[in-house]
Amino acid sequence: MPFSDLREFLDFLKDEGELSTIDIEIDPYLEIGAVGHLTRMGPAVLFTNVKGSDKKVAINILGTRKRIALALGIEEKDVISRLAYVYENPIKPVIVSDGPCKENILKGEAVDMGIFPVPQWNDKDGGKFSDFGICLTKDPETGFQNAGMYRQHIKGKKKTGVYAGDKSHIGMHYKKAKEMGLDYLEMAVAIGLDPAVNMVGPCPAEYGLNEFDLAGGLRQEPVQMVKAETVDIMVPATAEIILEGRIPIGVYEEEGPFGEFTGYYSGTYQHPVFEITAITHRDNPIFQGTYLAKMPTEGHVLPETFNSAMIYAQAKKNAPEIAGVYCFDGTWALMASVSMKKEFEGQIHQVANAFFATHVGKWTKVLVIVDDDINVYDKEDLVWAMMSRYQPEFDTYVIPRVAGIGIDPSERVIKSRGIETGGVSNLSSRIIIDATRSLERTVMGEVVKSPVITSEVEKRLKDNRIELKKY
Repeated sequence: MPFSDLREFLDFLKDEGELSTIDIEIDPYLEIGAVGHLTRMGPAVLFTNVKGSDKKVAINILGTRKRIALALGIEEKDVISRLAYVYENPIKPVIVSDGPCKENILKGEAVDMGIFPVPQWNDKDGGKFSDFGICLTKDPETGFQNAGMYRQHIKGKKKTGVYAGDKSHIGMHYKKAKEMGLDYLEMAVAIGLDPAVNMVGPCPAEYGLNEFDLAGGLRQEPVQMVKAETVDIMVPATAEIILEGRIPIGVYEEEGPFGEFTGYYSGTYQHPVFEITAITHRDNPIFQGTYLAKMPTEGHVLPETFNSAMIYAQAKKNAPEIAGVYCFDGTWALMASVSMKKEFEGQIHQVANAFFATHVGKWTKVLVIVDDDINVYDKEDLVWAMMSRYQPEFDTYVIPRVAGIGIDPSERVIKSRGIETGGVSNLSSRIIIDATRSLERTVMGEVVKSPVITSEVEKRLKDNRIELKKY
């Protein structure tokens, strides 16, 4: 059965020993971020005594693949295949008349972001940032609703900055609204969500694919949606907090800096602002955020897991010889590996082209291709393949001057990044590392396999209750 909301999942994590509850007073200024740093790849955390607030804060909820698997009710080994299956088998949301997210409705002078303990995560952040809410906007021409996870820089009671990159879907909506001569773009932000809905927030789905359809597929049950109070947008009914408002066209303010998933602070840029017209929230709402910095953090594990599945599902359509895809921990998708069933020389380029043609794979700058006897999810196996099957002189291919994602600090800056840059603002390059067995060069020796009696010995040890510790 799917989890109905964040609270139900937190209770489950507590029973599973996956939740650390911190009852001592913790300051949202840097102290929550410090705990986030200390618990990377560790437990989910719930702060119940936040300085200056009567509200709780939850972080690192989906910070390990184990917890992602627990959220889906499956084995960890099956996560990628489930995500890939859902991409092809979505379930549309259902509309309900009311929901827990409307237990409290604040409008007019009652609107105040200060009621929530939004953290300043890192020392040199430009202020408080809400970084795990799902931003909901509509294509102003077609009315199609999109969901994406974009950070928000808190600027006052009723205003935030919103990071709207020119290549993002929210950026596309904004630019289309401007071209149509509209005065504003409506937006709602959902914070504190059931885990399946949270998973699709950072998922960079292709334009026109409804992320809540994917969430329904993950849940194996439709997401319940309810109409917002002051904007024409549907929001998840069991969210802890909903922010509603408008992004005025042509109004920009400095946004940032912010400690990003790259492990570097982003710069400061002129980005749109979000003017809040209403806040709705549950009784005793839980603010949910995530700590971002040098890998690994929740902000790496969650999107990389989904990115791997998305690339796999899309690339395999054009290259059925693909056996597995893995976006390396801490890289989003900037570095990835693909395993394939190799039958002829030059085939790796067909696989690479299929990979780079996907919605996420087009941003990858380091791609390692291996044979299908290599486990792409096992770094030791990948290193072994590169050590024994890769020759830099013969098996390295560099592709220059490709569009950069804009957040990678190593990219060559062509013009300042922002909503008004249009087109390519940064340049990158790609490298393909062919770590497959060569069908042309002679291989010295053959692969060493475990002794034929290994399984027999393993069974005998188990029968005698002897467990061998694995490192």
